[in-house]
Amino acid sequence: MDFDRFTKAIQKALDYLDYKKTPKDIFNESLYVNSEYKLVKIVLKEIEFIESLEDYIRIHLEGTKPILTLPSMKKILEKLPSNKFKRIHRSYIVRMDKVVTILNRKAQLKVVKNYLSVILSQALFRTGKTIAINKQWSSVFC
Repeated sequence: MDFDRFTKAIQKALDYLDYKKTPKDIFNESLYVNSEYKLVKIVLKEIEFIESLEDYIRIHLEGTKPILTLPSMKKILEKLPSNKFKRIHRSYIVRMDKVVTILNRKAQLKVVKNYLSVILSQALFRTGKTIAINKQWSSVFC
């Protein structure tokens, strides 16, 4: 009886090690935020970029309207995978696989139906708004 219990425990430990070794696709994860008095699930693959608006942040998604929520950029950035999302400005976080080109200190991001151009000294977004980008975040593209 003790040997059966021992082999069962060994098998359980081996199964646990296999579980820990299997790579998890972190990009299948989702993020939950409060928006309009409800908890909203955001799939990380759908995020195009995140924009800061004074006390709120606007999360721009593929094919749907942006989600307005309250947490700070720092808190959102902590929840996002650091290899997929980078902060390029104190007001913007971009998904790195959306970067199409970087030429003459200008990064162009592909978003649904539009292109989002980011110049490291200025950013021209699809709204036509220009924004100065701090040099401390310019190393993201180097």
